Amino acid sequence: MKKNNNDKNTIMEQSNYKRRYVDVAFHKIYEINFTEKGNDIYRPGMCRYYKGCLYIMDYSNMKIAQISFDKDIKSHKIAYIGMGKGQCPGEFINPTDMKIYKDKIYIADPFRATIEIYTLKNEYSGSINIPKSKSPLRITLYDNKIVVEPQSYMKGKMFCLCDIDGHVLNEYGSYYGENMQNPLINDNVVSNVINNDEYYYFPIARGIVGKYKNDTLMFTKYTVDGKRKTFEVLKKEIMKGMYGSKLESL
Repeated sequence: MKKNNNDKNTIMEQSNYKRRYVDVAFHKIYEINFTEKGNDIYRPGMCRYYKGCLYIMDYSNMKIAQISFDKDIKSHKIAYIGMGKGQCPGEFINPTDMKIYKDKIYIADPFRATIEIYTLKNEYSGSINIPKSKSPLRITLYDNKIVVEPQSYMKGKMFCLCDIDGHVLNEYGSYYGENMQNPLINDNVVSNVINNDEYYYFPIARGIVGKYKNDTLMFTKYTVDGKRKTFEVLKKEIMKGMYGSKLESL
């Protein structure tokens, strides 16, 4: 990521590179065992919390499990949202992000170049078709607009801003450093919007975080882990973690 000011290559330093561990005792108030009969969530993935309910993408059936709790959080119910796996409207092939905005669930599916929309009552609200060159990998929403991070890292800008119908309004952001267009290095999380129009970009392997306001990069800062290693070393670390291979020691 390059900062949009006169000092484009500046990444703010972290004031403290030493982790501080605090012993905090969390009190467990409830537990859901997905292996028990009736829970039936076999491959839980993305999880969101919204208005007292958990929403979990179950990759075993390509549906969203909506888990609601009673007032005292002593019991729960599970309902499913979605039509399952497929290529028809409302179905999913491989969803990669899920956000909840104004009581609707938006699910990005780059393999179909769409964002599918459901209400919290399992009513299908339609599909937003994104240009195939901008197939949505990550999304976040604000002010009836959708920030899309395209799946393809090899062309164009890092983000595109679309209206609620999927029309591209603007493209912005560029990758920081050489080889940043490699998808292994760019595995990331785009946060929910905070303060109406601000959101964070976390490239997991790079050890940095970027904060955006609308389509403007406010700052880029190193995380507490500090500067990461070169591209080749990072790629080796990631491949080692993914496949448990016996690559030579770093």
